[in-house]
Amino acid sequence: MPYRVQWGNDERTIIHEIYEGVLTVEDYYQASEETNRLLDTVPHAVDVIADASRITLIKGNMLNAARQVSLKSRPNQRMVVVVKPDLMIEILISIITKLFPGMDIRTVKTLEEAYAFIASRAVLHPK
Repeated sequence: MPYRVQWGNDERTIIHEIYEGVLTVEDYYQASEETNRLLDTVPHAVDVIADASRITLIKGNMLNAARQVSLKSRPNQRMVVVVKPDLMIEILISIITKLFPGMDIRTVKTLEEAYAFIASRAVLHPK
């Protein structure tokens, strides 16, 4: 399976999505459904870390997929922090955030930066 979805901390305030190898639109939909299932188990706000550092190829129309996923997002999902996106993913994220301005997507270079960024936002914007 080219993705895993799991809690990123014991407090269940972070979901960690890990993508590897070739990512298809169907894989992305399935990972998003798993993320939504986890979000449905808690009443509080949750941030998502999407680790794209090991994606080798993306197949399919991810712009449309991102739109579909955003329509199904849960109200307790806050931001998505994408780890180490390559240039293609950076461009895709840029387009997505322009087309769907309500989506809060950030990019960082490392997993450690993702956790630090979320922690700094939690201090500035408590839940």
